[in-house]
Amino acid sequence: MSVSPNNSQTPLSDRLSRLSARARFGTFAGLGGLGALAHPPVGLPILTIAALLALFWLRPWTLAPRAAAWAGWAFGLGHFAVTLHWLVEPFLVDIARHGWMAPFAIALMAGGLALFWGAAFWVGAWRRSGLVLAVAMAAAEFARAHVFTGFPWGMHVTAFVDVQLYQGASWLGPHGLTAALYLIVALSVRMWATLAMGGAALAVLSVAPVAPAPQGDGPIVRVVQPNAEQHLKRVPEQAPIFLNRQLEATAALPGAELVIWPEVALTTWLENASGIFEEAARRGQGAAVLIGAQSYRDGKVFNALAHVDEAGQMASRYDKAHLVPFGEYMPLGELFSRMGIYGLAAGDGYGFAAGDGGVIFNVEGVGPVLPLICYESIFAHDVRRLDFRPRMIAVVTNDAWFGQLGGPAQHLQHAQARAIELGLPVARSANTGISAIIDAKGRIVASLGLGETGHVDARLPAPLPPTLYALTGDLGLLGLAIMVLLSHVALRRFDLD
Repeated sequence: MSVSPNNSQTPLSDRLSRLSARARFGTFAGLGGLGALAHPPVGLPILTIAALLALFWLRPWTLAPRAAAWAGWAFGLGHFAVTLHWLVEPFLVDIARHGWMAPFAIALMAGGLALFWGAAFWVGAWRRSGLVLAVAMAAAEFARAHVFTGFPWGMHVTAFVDVQLYQGASWLGPHGLTAALYLIVALSVRMWATLAMGGAALAVLSVAPVAPAPQGDGPIVRVVQPNAEQHLKRVPEQAPIFLNRQLEATAALPGAELVIWPEVALTTWLENASGIFEEAARRGQGAAVLIGAQSYRDGKVFNALAHVDEAGQMASRYDKAHLVPFGEYMPLGELFSRMGIYGLAAGDGYGFAAGDGGVIFNVEGVGPVLPLICYESIFAHDVRRLDFRPRMIAVVTNDAWFGQLGGPAQHLQHAQARAIELGLPVARSANTGISAIIDAKGRIVASLGLGETGHVDARLPAPLPPTLYALTGDLGLLGLAIMVLLSHVALRRFDLD
């Protein structure tokens, strides 16, 4: 077999076009999977940089639009199949009832989310522009956060919450920062920018923010972690054990001004929990207690969080507004219930009803507290959409659904991201972990690891002044997109070809 003497000089993009469709699909799927290893449980953010560099060096926008769309879909499929590996875990809690759905769930979720990236690659190839591809990828991530109620889990930038890079989200927000990351990597295909990109990558990845020691006179906040495994939570012999763990943690000395129990901490209806509220208040010795429970009223079931005051009375309540499709409710629930298919956390085909959102708890000794229940903490645009700025964010969740691998740690990263974007401290109580108190820079001040039983206290870190993102939202993404697209039209010669 003869080899052209100039083969070593063939651009990577030309070699890419000569690959078979199957080989090209495998290449992009592999790059997507490589970048996904930046997320827990592996957690190496430099792999996102490596995968994106390789992606833009391959110049997929030089392919025919249809071929580019398949390449983008493959890249997304590899990314989401690896990132969302934990998605099988909820189906294994009741394996007899739901286990058969697990492979379909991850295949459909990964394949469906990858369509957004396939569309972005098609746009980039249609305009034959690497800069347009970068903007289209950022737009695809924005769309993924909103379409069909949204699912912005596994964004490339979320892997950077523990390093300096994500601090830029306080200015640009997650989507503006995503656009900036893609554009910087895209520009690195120009040789003059490669060294600069490498230096920047080393700078942002090697210097991780260190959480300061708790100090000052802020109120003491306690997050409780009963470590109730999902398949045991409602077993009659086990439920009192988990309730007692939460009561004992509430009573631990020294006391706290605010005690937070996790999502659905009770196995009784919220409306029947007055005795537990009184006992929690007695044990808390003056502390306010936030307690998660299911609520039944007006013929509907809600995933609720009660604010119990020092007298043991429910001062206010919050009903979860942004529900998990196929988890907490089933689209077309009546039809699915006839087929015996129900939401994983719902008792019937209709599942939970959605609350109104926008509730603020006024907690004495602490101030205004924004409550979020589980899945709601992944939506940056929902969290910042408030008329009134709270003192802190309280996140309650039941990550027992997510297993023991990367799911709980990935979910924690979203709480850190919200802290950075809004400049607010976050207290997060997770049923099986990871519970944490997070400062306004996203740094973990105190935490209780996955699968541990107990509680953790810390003085509530001070909030920062409102961030630019808190004030302007996703205008950063819009500004970057307009700037790049105008440059593309006016200076087409300055592109990545």
